[in-house]
Amino acid sequence: MDQNESLTLTAEAELTKDQAMPDSDEKMEENQPLTADDEHHKDKAMSDSDDSDSEDEAQQNLLLESLQTELAANPSNYDGHLQSISLWCDYINFVQEFDPMVRQCTPTGISKARDLFESALTAAGLHVAEGSKIWEAYRQYEQAILLTTDDTDAQAKEKQVHRIRSLFHRQLSVPLADMSSTLTAYKAWEAEQRNLQDVETIELVDIYPHVASSYQKALEMYNARFHLEEQIFSLNVGNIVSNVYSRATKNCPWVGELWIRYMLSLERGHTSEKDLSEVCSG
Repeated sequence: MDQNESLTLTAEAELTKDQAMPDSDEKMEENQPLTADDEHHKDKAMSDSDDSDSEDEAQQNLLLESLQTELAANPSNYDGHLQSISLWCDYINFVQEFDPMVRQCTPTGISKARDLFESALTAAGLHVAEGSKIWEAYRQYEQAILLTTDDTDAQAKEKQVHRIRSLFHRQLSVPLADMSSTLTAYKAWEAEQRNLQDVETIELVDIYPHVASSYQKALEMYNARFHLEEQIFSLNVGNIVSNVYSRATKNCPWVGELWIRYMLSLERGHTSEKDLSEVCSG
């Protein structure tokens, strides 16, 4: 072996030794007992984790209490009906997600969820434009229960199918918006239950004639008013209001409140500075 080969082998041995040292150091650190500072840091990390869990739970409880308080104050607040429906939807979603009994579909949890849905329907289920959101959430919940029902328990399965069918019929008995899509969903659901007899020929008028009649009249009224609503939507109200204020200030220039409101209306209408200065100087 010449001198160069000897130097090469020596260098490789040193490199292998250096690479093995970190692994050895890591094993020594793993086997080394924890010091008081290490124990303190470990306890602090566990405490921070517990505090974080406690904060999350506290936030959930605060949100639940807030929703319950707002709904208990006025559950069927039709002065702010859209807000009421939004609150009910948030409350229902919260209970379904965070209530263990409801989430696990225990008998007590199912009863609690159904009572909650019925309260929501009583409060906001009749709202024409948005009430269907609560009905659909209720049906989805009952459908989820049906999917978890044991196939061998034919009686329980049939009872649950009847419950969902009853929900469809109840919703279709209320003149809500977009009833045609609800009827389509009902037909599709009946087809899934293999109830194919005359399912394709079912029409709303066949189920609830009075609802279909009211719905048809409402559609006719809407179609008669639609072009008027479009004109109102495209109407340049700013010019009309400005003309009224202009006439009012000319007839009653001593009334300061008119001038103030005139200037505010011009600012809200994004009037140019030149026009504003002309009004002020006039």
